Amino acid sequence: MWYCEEKVIRGTQNMVKSNKLIKLLCLTLILTLCVSCQSKKEEKVNIVESSTKTMEYATFSNENVSFKYPKGWKVELNETTNYGIRVYNPDNEMYGFYSFFAIGAMNKSQEAKKFYQNYSYAWSNGFEKFPVLNPINVTNFYKLWTAITGNMKAINDSGYASFNFPYFFNFSEVETYSYQSLIGASAPSQVTEGIVRATFTDSQEQNIGEGLFSASIINLQPNDDYFPLTSYNDMGITAPEFDLVNWEGILLDCVNSIKFTDSYINTTNAVLRSQGESILDRNNEISQAFSAYSSAWSNRQATYDTARQKYSDATLGYERVYDTATNEVYKAYNGFLEEYKGSQYQAVTDPMYNEAVSGYIEK
Repeated sequence: MWYCEEKVIRGTQNMVKSNKLIKLLCLTLILTLCVSCQSKKEEKVNIVESSTKTMEYATFSNENVSFKYPKGWKVELNETTNYGIRVYNPDNEMYGFYSFFAIGAMNKSQEAKKFYQNYSYAWSNGFEKFPVLNPINVTNFYKLWTAITGNMKAINDSGYASFNFPYFFNFSEVETYSYQSLIGASAPSQVTEGIVRATFTDSQEQNIGEGLFSASIINLQPNDDYFPLTSYNDMGITAPEFDLVNWEGILLDCVNSIKFTDSYINTTNAVLRSQGESILDRNNEISQAFSAYSSAWSNRQATYDTARQKYSDATLGYERVYDTATNEVYKAYNGFLEEYKGSQYQAVTDPMYNEAVSGYIEK
């Protein structure tokens, strides 16, 4: 009997020990969860969303054309057969996009320009004032942009007298991409075209911008040195230096949304046909350009952009991080990663410097 009682006592003692162990394990688990909760609280950071995240679209529409654009931006139009669209941020005009049916003309040589200057009394076209585009390429065209558009404003019937053209001073090519428009495909020997990625300065020549620019330069009479050049399908997107990576998708989306009405296209083509000029499919040309722009941006020089973005961060006092939960990239204040005790935000890899920034981490 005493043996059975001893077994019962020992069993009871073991149960007590087991219960104590279970309680200890539960207490440890609770403490671990509390520490984990506390760690999560410490991981919270102060994020200010970038303007691209908070931006809203507006829609412009009239009897000729429709498109979307960032709400609050200014829209300027030239509603002649030489239709021109420019949309920009009035607080910083470097943010914007444009699409012009045709820009020009340009002389092919100094001899041709001198010819028109000598006989300017017999002409009303103003060719004697237009610059010389030689050699003929898209980069040189944009280097002459301000001179060309300035002369267009002086032509009474151009519709551009009061138009606010963008300024591209100190235009400097970064890289070029091949591009063939519909009009280029129809007459490749007479068309020089492409997409250029470049930097430039504004009207005050103080602020640096960057963008993607395209043009289809038409040489209708290659063997006639006195027959001027004209550029069609002139389109572009621009932003301040280092910020195009954040706005490229939005701006290209706006360009691709440009749709001319059937009535405008039919009326314009009838006028062009009566003048013996080229008839362009504006909507398909814009769609084709959008695809080419997107491809060009995807194939840009990644190492060049990475180096520039690192330079910008170092100059402005940022360090680049990303959210491991969403893969969104942020600019954080210098020293953030040293102070931050969590694991959700980590330093970016080099390829991530070429991604749009979702916001800023501030103290």
